[in-house]
Amino acid sequence: MIIKASRILKGWGSPTKFFMPDQMELREDSVKVLQREWLGLKREEEVISIERIASTRIQFGLIKATVILETFGGMKDDIRIAGVAKGQARAFREAINEAASRIKMTPEQMAQAEQQSN
Repeated sequence: MIIKASRILKGWGSPTKFFMPDQMELREDSVKVLQREWLGLKREEEVISIERIASTRIQFGLIKATVILETFGGMKDDIRIAGVAKGQARAFREAINEAASRIKMTPEQMAQAEQQSN
Protein backbone atom coordinates (compact mmCIF):
# COMPACT_ATOMS: atom_id res chain seq x y z
CA MET A 1 0.00 0.00 0.00
CA ILE A 2 1.37 3.41 -0.97
CA ILE A 3 0.12 6.80 0.17
CA LYS A 4 1.25 10.07 -1.42
CA ALA A 5 1.03 13.70 -0.40
CA SER A 6 -1.29 15.94 -2.39
CA ARG A 7 0.36 17.47 -5.46
CA ILE A 8 -1.83 20.56 -5.27
CA LEU A 9 -1.62 21.34 -1.54
CA LYS A 10 2.02 20.42 -0.99
CA GLY A 11 3.25 21.32 -4.46
CA TRP A 12 1.98 24.89 -4.36
CA GLY A 13 5.28 26.37 -3.17
CA SER A 14 7.64 23.75 -4.57
CA PRO A 15 7.80 22.39 -8.11
CA THR A 16 9.57 19.29 -6.75
CA LYS A 17 6.67 18.41 -4.44
CA PHE A 18 4.26 18.96 -7.34
CA PHE A 19 6.02 16.52 -9.68
CA MET A 20 7.42 14.16 -7.05
CA PRO A 21 5.23 14.20 -3.91
CA ASP A 22 6.37 12.63 -0.64
CA GLN A 23 5.20 9.07 -0.16
CA MET A 24 5.04 6.19 2.31
CA GLU A 25 4.97 2.59 1.22
CA LEU A 26 3.86 -0.21 3.52
CA ARG A 27 5.82 -3.37 2.83
CA GLU A 28 5.41 -6.78 4.42
CA ASP A 29 7.58 -6.01 7.46
CA SER A 30 8.61 -2.35 7.02
CA VAL A 31 7.58 1.12 5.94
CA LYS A 32 9.56 2.97 3.26
CA VAL A 33 9.44 6.77 3.32
CA LEU A 34 10.58 8.71 0.26
CA GLN A 35 11.02 12.49 0.24
CA ARG A 36 12.61 14.47 -2.60
CA GLU A 37 13.89 18.04 -2.95
CA TRP A 38 15.70 20.13 -5.56
CA LEU A 39 13.78 18.64 -8.50
CA GLY A 40 14.74 15.14 -7.42
CA LEU A 41 18.47 15.83 -7.11
CA LYS A 42 18.26 15.47 -3.34
CA ARG A 43 16.44 12.38 -2.15
CA GLU A 44 15.87 11.06 1.36
CA GLU A 45 14.79 7.46 1.61
CA GLU A 46 14.21 5.72 4.91
CA VAL A 47 13.08 2.18 5.72
CA ILE A 48 11.65 1.54 9.17
CA SER A 49 10.85 -1.90 10.54
CA ILE A 50 7.24 -2.34 11.64
CA GLU A 51 8.59 -3.53 15.00
CA ARG A 52 10.18 -0.08 15.56
CA ILE A 53 6.95 1.88 15.04
CA ALA A 54 5.57 2.95 18.41
CA SER A 55 2.41 4.61 17.11
CA THR A 56 0.72 5.93 14.01
CA ARG A 57 -1.11 9.22 14.40
CA ILE A 58 -3.32 11.12 12.01
CA GLN A 59 -3.91 14.86 12.23
CA PHE A 60 -7.07 15.72 10.34
CA GLY A 61 -7.32 19.06 8.58
CA LEU A 62 -10.21 20.67 6.77
CA ILE A 63 -9.42 18.99 3.44
CA LYS A 64 -6.54 16.53 3.95
CA ALA A 65 -4.71 14.73 6.74
CA THR A 66 -1.14 14.32 8.01
CA VAL A 67 0.16 10.81 8.81
CA ILE A 68 2.76 10.75 11.59
CA LEU A 69 4.89 7.73 12.49
CA GLU A 70 6.48 7.73 15.93
CA THR A 71 9.27 5.22 16.52
CA PHE A 72 10.87 3.57 19.52
CA GLY A 73 14.10 5.51 20.18
CA GLY A 74 16.87 6.17 17.73
CA MET A 75 14.96 8.76 15.69
CA LYS A 76 15.39 12.44 16.30
CA ASP A 77 12.08 13.43 14.69
CA ASP A 78 8.77 11.83 13.90
CA ILE A 79 8.20 10.94 10.27
CA ARG A 80 5.32 12.80 8.68
CA ILE A 81 3.62 12.99 5.32
CA ALA A 82 1.18 15.89 4.97
CA GLY A 83 -1.58 16.35 2.41
CA VAL A 84 -2.89 12.76 2.35
CA ALA A 85 -6.54 11.96 1.64
CA LYS A 86 -8.36 11.24 4.90
CA GLY A 87 -9.62 7.82 3.80
CA GLN A 88 -6.14 6.79 2.66
CA ALA A 89 -4.68 7.92 5.98
CA ARG A 90 -7.16 5.81 7.96
CA ALA A 91 -6.59 2.76 5.73
CA PHE A 92 -2.82 3.15 6.03
CA ARG A 93 -3.01 3.31 9.84
CA GLU A 94 -5.19 0.19 9.94
CA ALA A 95 -2.82 -1.66 7.59
CA ILE A 96 0.17 -0.79 9.80
CA ASN A 97 -1.68 -1.94 12.92
CA GLU A 98 -2.63 -5.20 11.19
CA ALA A 99 0.95 -5.78 10.01
CA ALA A 100 2.26 -5.09 13.53
CA SER A 101 -0.16 -7.57 15.07
CA ARG A 102 0.88 -10.25 12.52
CA ILE A 103 4.56 -9.74 13.30
CA LYS A 104 3.94 -10.12 17.03
CA MET A 105 2.06 -13.42 16.60
CA THR A 106 3.63 -16.71 17.58
CA PRO A 107 3.77 -19.43 14.89
CA GLU A 108 0.86 -21.24 16.59
CA GLN A 109 -1.26 -18.08 16.52
CA MET A 110 -0.42 -17.53 12.84
CA ALA A 111 -1.49 -21.09 11.96
CA GLN A 112 -4.71 -20.63 13.90
CA ALA A 113 -5.46 -17.32 12.14
CA GLU A 114 -4.87 -18.94 8.73
CA GLN A 115 -7.26 -21.79 9.59
CA GLN A 116 -9.94 -19.30 10.64
CA SER A 117 -9.57 -17.30 7.40
CA ASN A 118 -9.96 -20.46 5.26
